[in-house]
Amino acid sequence: MTSVRGNQTQGITVSPVGGFGNQLFIYATGFAAASRQGCPLYIDDSWFATQSLRTYELDTFASIGTKVEKKIQRSFASRTRPARLSRRVATRLNMPPFKTISEQKLFNFDPRARSAPPGVRLSGYLQSYKYFTDVSDQLREQLVSIVNPSPWFIETQSVLAALGPWIAVHVRRGDYLNKGTSEVHGIVTGSYYSDGLRIMGTFVPEAIPVVFSDDPQAARQMLRGEYPGAIFINSPPTSKSIESIVLMSQSAGSIIANSSFSWWGAWLGDKEGRSVIAPRPWMDDPNFHERDLFPPGWLTLGRER
Repeated sequence: MTSVRGNQTQGITVSPVGGFGNQLFIYATGFAAASRQGCPLYIDDSWFATQSLRTYELDTFASIGTKVEKKIQRSFASRTRPARLSRRVATRLNMPPFKTISEQKLFNFDPRARSAPPGVRLSGYLQSYKYFTDVSDQLREQLVSIVNPSPWFIETQSVLAALGPWIAVHVRRGDYLNKGTSEVHGIVTGSYYSDGLRIMGTFVPEAIPVVFSDDPQAARQMLRGEYPGAIFINSPPTSKSIESIVLMSQSAGSIIANSSFSWWGAWLGDKEGRSVIAPRPWMDDPNFHERDLFPPGWLTLGRER
């Protein structure tokens, strides 16, 4: 992606935030909206300049879009200031004011975002597969086209391909254990993974569990005793997030955590006859509901017995 001024009034603008899974939902929704309108997609990555733990990762695969010039990013921020100042900034940059469509409720599909016209900025996490069903093939082609894949990815892909049938299991810990975050998201328990693997065994008999996790030690403690043949993937710090997502997509089935990261690994590999098991509820916060999050055919399983 290049950074140019462009003309955002002629395209769709998105502002990615959060980890890679969140960034992908926002990008996919914007890409789909721009594709429907036949207009450019602009990406405002200014949020990441304020972060020390998150980095912009949409340039790690063959994404389509133009980064917004820094001066124009600042004009977006001015929308949170008085309207008079916003108009003054827009006039100085020879730009008409932007219209923003903000999602009304997390995970709930908002048809306004799907039908957004040129000149609109989409705001929110936009976490529903319904936003991009009509461009699924194009998105998958982009995601599997990794920019400069690492030697670790190439080697691991070869090792997994030689296993025969295997099941991708994603165990999410990390910041989900932090106070505040844990009350919203909650943690998926070991019983969910045990039950999920037993169910998956009826679909893909004798498949080997391959575990991806941001806390491999905790994942081993959770699953090693019951599944001694499980393989645990240790991705090096230098690997790209997209590499683990593409690897997970190459499995014969997926058991995901309540994480957008593993959601994308499952979605990317989705095809007829491939099973996906997802935890229910997705989040502990009762204000959030997953009815628009899971594609048809995905199975849901209670997080605790």
